[in-house]
Amino acid sequence: MLDTLCGILVYQIFDYGYNKILHLFFGLEPLVTYDMIMLQDDDLNKTTVIGAALFEKFDYREMQKWILERSKDLPRARHRLYKFMGNWYFKKIPDEEFKEMEDWFIKEVNGIHTEKELAEFMCQEQMKREPSDLVQFRFFCLPNYKDDESILILKCCHWVCDGQACGAFLNALNQNPKAENTTGIKPLSFIMKLLITITLPWTLLKVFCKLIFPPADKNAFRTRSKVSGQKKGAFIWGLKV
Repeated sequence: MLDTLCGILVYQIFDYGYNKILHLFFGLEPLVTYDMIMLQDDDLNKTTVIGAALFEKFDYREMQKWILERSKDLPRARHRLYKFMGNWYFKKIPDEEFKEMEDWFIKEVNGIHTEKELAEFMCQEQMKREPSDLVQFRFFCLPNYKDDESILILKCCHWVCDGQACGAFLNALNQNPKAENTTGIKPLSFIMKLLITITLPWTLLKVFCKLIFPPADKNAFRTRSKVSGQKKGAFIWGLKV
């Protein structure tokens, strides 16, 4: 057991140093292992996150300018995928090159005026993977959805943002972003912090036991088992964000 722990420690130190060198000298940021598995397996990949938000009618160019300005300093908001020695990394796109793809990154879409048409468009986009040499998320603006309403759609690959990170990303686009409006990083109360402190040793013990006596692997990506099921989606108009 001690040998295993020492091996893990040595590997983590080496991996940290290796990735630090790649970042400092080549500008590469590694993907986490889980996302790497999904990215390398096209047949089983079902990891595109897409959602729509209803707005009062807005102008496409004004919305595009706002998103570009607010997102320029956010993590991976100007990065493409880059393959190096069999592994995938994020690499920043030069500003001049990114400027040429602004209309692709935030695209205007017309001709959609009903919820059925909106759902069909989103289902089609959800099944399309974005090219690896472009940013791995994009916006679709529907400025003429209704006479007095517009739609903003965010499409994102899981290796850039999961569901909670998408919420944080959209929150960061607000004029006055607040942590309490973001799922997963809300400030914790004293009681919650106390409970976490009390239960932390038991949580660590549980994880340690799973590492020593691992359960049967049921992950479809690793076992190559068939992925089945039916996708379902719905629009909820009553939320106020």
